[in-house]
Amino acid sequence: MYERFSLKGKVAVVTGATGTFGTEFCHSLAGGGADIVLAVRNAEKGEALAEKLRNEHGVDTLVVTWDARDVESIKAMAKTACAWQGHIDVLICNAGGNSNTSKHHFFDRSDYDIRTTVENNLMSVLFCCREFGRIMKAQGSGSIINIASIAGIVGRDRRLYAKCGGGFENLVDYAASKGGIISATRDLAAILAPFGVRVNSISPGGFDNGCTEIFKKNYGEETPLGRMGKGGYELGDAALFLASGAASYVTGHNLVVDGGYTIW
Repeated sequence: MYERFSLKGKVAVVTGATGTFGTEFCHSLAGGGADIVLAVRNAEKGEALAEKLRNEHGVDTLVVTWDARDVESIKAMAKTACAWQGHIDVLICNAGGNSNTSKHHFFDRSDYDIRTTVENNLMSVLFCCREFGRIMKAQGSGSIINIASIAGIVGRDRRLYAKCGGGFENLVDYAASKGGIISATRDLAAILAPFGVRVNSISPGGFDNGCTEIFKKNYGEETPLGRMGKGGYELGDAALFLASGAASYVTGHNLVVDGGYTIW
């Protein structure tokens, strides 16, 4: 049974590899035996993580620097990644980020922040899917996993943020970009299915990445499992499933990993 989860002999590309989620994805896929291409902005951080992956999992790694907002950089990164071992079996589109030069409330958000947030989170995913989708279509196999968010499928209760002192809240432009990723995932799955390529997304709920104690408490009270997600495996192993042969009949799916937050 466990052989169906194995990624030995596979090459996986993880964008935003040195971020909190990106690091977890790298470790889970490397734990499954995949060689990892780390697409990063900071080469030094990338090399440090690559060394850990080699030492802990015995896999090969390649660090590629790129700019997620530059189409030519995305094309160059995809070309370099494919040339490394001649094939790409898994792509995790994890790169993204919010622009926060203005306030978080939608009516107070600057034009720049709204446009930049959507560009960071959605446009880079579209262009990565296009470039790597071409590669996977040509080779007749592959698994693309786009990282979305529960913000893309449910409105957020702003009272939660008010309880925690205010000053931050879920961004409407962030929600729009993540909802776009989910929709794009489904349609791309339809395009690539005839060529043996699966396309899915993962929508994480709240994960404890250094949140305040009051936020963790209040978020947990709104979650059926009573807590935030834990880093290290709870999200990464969901990606391992979708990347592996264990999910060979799963495509166009948005896997929600949120402790039940969205069922209420």
